[in-house]
Amino acid sequence: QQTLSVAKAGLVCKLRTKCSVFAACNPKGKGYDHDRSISVNTGLPSPLLSRFDVVLLLLDKSRAGGGRSEEHDRDVAQHILREACGEEGPPPEPDAATWPLEKMRAYVEFVRGSFRPSVTP
Repeated sequence: QQTLSVAKAGLVCKLRTKCSVFAACNPKGKGYDHDRSISVNTGLPSPLLSRFDVVLLLLDKSRAGGGRSEEHDRDVAQHILREACGEEGPPPEPDAATWPLEKMRAYVEFVRGSFRPSVTP
């Protein structure tokens, strides 16, 4: 008792239930189907999902209800690639979800001070 057994890819791990477990996954198929349960969308059985105290669902609703389009996503991706390659080009048009530069700087500073992230090659 007070252990959780997790079996994945031939490995079996026993975790004490007093430990914290944080997990993330993508939906099966092309995207999240609102007509199906979280269990079906993720491919995780309900008994396993029921062991988590909190299950948080994050959905990209940018295209729902007249939001950003696939064209906008493509423009942003092309801009990021141009910047990474050192090429010049116009930046994408900002939208309501775009943070001002000062807010972004404050957020990055907060993350660096709180979580000590490191960049790996």
